[in-house]
Amino acid sequence: MTPRAPRCVTAALARRRRIRVPHPASWVASAAVAAALATLTAPCHAQSTEPESATSSSAKAPQPVETTEPTSPGLTWPVGSEFTGLDFAVLSVGAFSVVTTQALTPPDTSTTTDRLGVDERARRALRPDSQRKRRLARTSSDVAITLITAYPLLADAIVNAWLLQSSPRVATQLGMLYAESLAVTLAITGTTKLVVHRERPYGRLCADDLALDPTDCEPRNRFVSFFSSHSSVAFTAASTSCATANYLPLWGDTSPWIPCSVGYVLAGAVGTLRIVADQHYLTDVVTGAAVGTLVGWAVPWLRFRSAPESTAGRELSLSVSSNSIVARGTF
Repeated sequence: MTPRAPRCVTAALARRRRIRVPHPASWVASAAVAAALATLTAPCHAQSTEPESATSSSAKAPQPVETTEPTSPGLTWPVGSEFTGLDFAVLSVGAFSVVTTQALTPPDTSTTTDRLGVDERARRALRPDSQRKRRLARTSSDVAITLITAYPLLADAIVNAWLLQSSPRVATQLGMLYAESLAVTLAITGTTKLVVHRERPYGRLCADDLALDPTDCEPRNRFVSFFSSHSSVAFTAASTSCATANYLPLWGDTSPWIPCSVGYVLAGAVGTLRIVADQHYLTDVVTGAAVGTLVGWAVPWLRFRSAPESTAGRELSLSVSSNSIVARGTF
């Protein structure tokens, strides 16, 4: 008999298929859903090991006993930082906000006709004259945002924690933490776009440039410039990955700031490409980067703030005798 999938998983998958989010920024929401579904099938507890002890009954006088206490039996999730009902509520409200804001259409006029000088100077410096080059930059930004969005879930959670370090519980918690960060960022970004409904840079050309895609000049695509969802999501992914690497020994003895630097460089490239593609102004990208960085660091901090300090890369040895205790280690 072919085994059937658990009813809860089937229902979750069915709900996912019914949701249709048209905006490209909602690609990230699928990563949040995938992370949430992973928790339904992942084991809830990692295997534990008991230390072996040896005793000697022949020794009459106290003898020094050398013990080694490893920092952690593999990769473990800090006690007190597990995903709770409050986190699930935040994730649910964020996901609902993402779907709602994507279903709504902003007004067909911009809140302001003023164009900041810094935005116009950046646009003139970075925007190519060729429509083909602008489309290439737009496609490149979409590819880059897909890579950086998938990285924390695939590389950190699944490959690193689950497969390489055999810690499915840590992988599950990482996936849910990342999904929560994305949900908060997308909710803030989508709501702001609807309230501000700023016209995209290319919008001024909709009446004259026949090379523009007609769908780009529709209100739902044209008046959602502030602030950049590509930029906010990219910096959320980079910041969440960087923050968790500073709390957990995901990279062993490697400094967490090495992968952090790579993530931020890629996130910065995404924001720059959005200006080159004439999709956003400089202030759109900078604001998105600030919001994404703030959320990407704040959500992990709120989860780990009550946990004991990370002991990544630390070792402790104790020598116990009748009249002394000697501790040796690296900190």
